[in-house]
Formats: sequence, structure tokens, C-alpha cells
Amino acid sequence: MKSRILVLAALVASLGLALPSKATSINEQSNEQSVETKLLAQSSWVSVKPGEYFQFEMPGTPQDSAPGQPRVRQRKFEWKDSNSLFRVTYIDYGVGGIPQNNFDREVSNILQSLNKTYLLDRGQNMPLDGYPGREFREASPKGVFVLRLYAKTNVLYILRAESSEENANRFVNSFKYCMWSHCGNVP
Repeated sequence: MKSRILVLAALVASLGLALPSKATSINEQSNEQSVETKLLAQSSWVSVKPGEYFQFEMPGTPQDSAPGQPRVRQRKFEWKDSNSLFRVTYIDYGVGGIPQNNFDREVSNILQSLNKTYLLDRGQNMPLDGYPGREFREASPKGVFVLRLYAKTNVLYILRAESSEENANRFVNSFKYCMWSHCGNVP
């Protein structure tokens, strides 16, 4: 056990990092978070393709709210640590789909559930492959909060990131619609 601790300490030192002491100042904690965020950005991200209809990247293997269940009405994929949160949720509305006016209503409902209705007027249209999308951003204690929503026929996709701007952008920009084995620019 002691040799493992020494190896870990040597590895941490070789990366130019220090093990945190028990008493750290706010500036030291901020620097530690900055180092963790940079390491997250440099870590190997995982491409996730749950089924045939979409894919995205996360900085690690996400928790799946319905593992092994190929067809469910709602599903969530989440990866988080002490400084970051990445989540993809999809909701399948079934036959009839999501008309544009329902998309706007769903966007409003989601912002309300997050206590962020004040962002409603700050949203930007972010269509993807000709389907409607909307994005909302604001500063957060973790760096930036990003909420991006897409509607494709009968499914609403909700992407949420709280992390550094670099990591949040990488996550939300990695989302693609798929059709069978082909992803991106899908009709």
C-alpha cells in the first residue's frame, strides 16, 4: 500500500501537480480546479452512440438511466465529477411528434424546471440538420452553464453542460443525429 502511495505521488509530481494540503486558500482551490479542468480537456473523451439515432462525446463513460433497454420513452446519460457535469436526455413523444409550438413550450418548461426562466429571452436558435434547436448560456461557478435542446420528429434531445467553456463547447458540439451507421448531416 505504501509503495502505491509513493508511485502515485511520483506520478502526480511528474505531471507538475501537487497533492492538496488540508488547509488551502480560495486561490489555491481555484488553481486546483483550473488544473482539473485542463486535465479534463486533455483527457481522452469517449464517443457514445446509444442505438441508431444519435451520438455524442463525454470525457468518460456516462451513467445510463436505462441500461440494456433499447426502446424507452425517456433516457438520460450523465458524466460528472466535482467540477463538471455533462448530461444528454432524450424524450420520445411517440406518434405525432413535436410541432414547432410544442418545441417552444417544452423549452419554456425545461427552463422553468431548472429555475432559469430568465434565460428564455437570451436563447439562440441552433438548428441541426434542418431540425429546430435552441441554446442558452450563462456563467456558472464551474465556468459556464450551457443548455442546448434539439427536436427531431418525435424526440426532444436535451444537452446540459456545466464546466469550462472549452469542455462545454466540445460536448454540445459533438452531438449528431444518426441514421443506422451514418452520423452527421442526416435527413
